[in-house]
Amino acid sequence: HIQMKCYQLHLSPEFNNALSVLFDSLYNSYEIQGTISEDCIYQGSPQFIQKEFGSRNIPASGNWRWNQAKPRKTVMIPGGQVTFFKLTPRKLHSSDAPVPSYKLWKFCIKLRNCCAFYSLWCEKGPLNPQQNTPPTFSLQDFDFLASFMNPETAEELWPSYQSKPSCC
Repeated sequence: HIQMKCYQLHLSPEFNNALSVLFDSLYNSYEIQGTISEDCIYQGSPQFIQKEFGSRNIPASGNWRWNQAKPRKTVMIPGGQVTFFKLTPRKLHSSDAPVPSYKLWKFCIKLRNCCAFYSLWCEKGPLNPQQNTPPTFSLQDFDFLASFMNPETAEELWPSYQSKPSCC
């Protein structure tokens, strides 16, 4: 695991946190995509993108767009550098609708003598409905427990259950 603390001394806690999330994502596994996915605005979802893009290319609502909220910071890392900044929603002039309080970080990872790739990480945003959907179970999924229960209770829960005689 790359030791990054020495590179982060001059950053605010907010920038340190964003950089730590990037390094954790890089250290674990990641897939570099060709384009930005619509789910980049879901909280906690890091995304790696092959090609450069502007903030107008990041999915937003019709009443707001992404706007750079903090100055860019550049940090030297072993084998290259990372330039990053925070984006927040900004109201479009033509809208009276409220603007959400999302936080999105954009990173440009430049590797020495090689290439650059990009990352987005949503620090604050809506939860991904696909990741937070609880698993669905039916009572039938638990019928294997019938043999461990009082036979009358088991027959109430699973009418097709018939207890087997304990002898023979």
